[in-house]
Amino acid sequence: MTVNVLDQLAALVKQERQALLSRWRQQVRHLPSARQLDVPTLNDHIPGLLDELAAALQSKSDQTIPEALSESSPPAHGLQRLQEAFDIEEVTAEYNILRACIHDLADDNGLTLQGKPFHIINRVLDHAIGLALQTYATQRALEVQRRREEYLAFVAHDLRTPLNAISMAGRVLESTVPGRGAETTQMLKALRHSVQELEGEVANVLDENT
Repeated sequence: MTVNVLDQLAALVKQERQALLSRWRQQVRHLPSARQLDVPTLNDHIPGLLDELAAALQSKSDQTIPEALSESSPPAHGLQRLQEAFDIEEVTAEYNILRACIHDLADDNGLTLQGKPFHIINRVLDHAIGLALQTYATQRALEVQRRREEYLAFVAHDLRTPLNAISMAGRVLESTVPGRGAETTQMLKALRHSVQELEGEVANVLDENT
């Protein structure tokens, strides 16, 4: 009985692929980041994922999640959704909407998803979610790091320019002010020391950034 349900569901997913995608898109467009996307961009790799799901159902695969779909494209989907300004909750929601649409398709055709069909669907979609989110999060972290490095380099450059000017002015004063008293000498020394401390902090920021 289970084998028959697997074959029937695989056939349904292939036969009703366009209707399934249309139902999925209609619901996904309620996500703020998806509202303005055209159909090809919104679909992205989902049609291919449905083909992979149908193949997994037909093969009655017992693969574990790490073994399944090793050549699939959820990482590319994660990158694309980051570029389209999706947040990570929306990426997860897309796949869960697809899961619900597949369950609705089965219900509409009198198929009960339990046992092996249920586990295969969850394995395929959970693995796709995991790969997409991992790629999304990694790329986002790299982007944050890049922006941080650019910001720190910019700040350090902006600090170095006036510090160099202050340091040069201090040296000029030390060499040109005649007969300066102890108080003036102490002030110039304190100025030089403060500039050196700030230059050291800027250097530390750049070293840490590197």
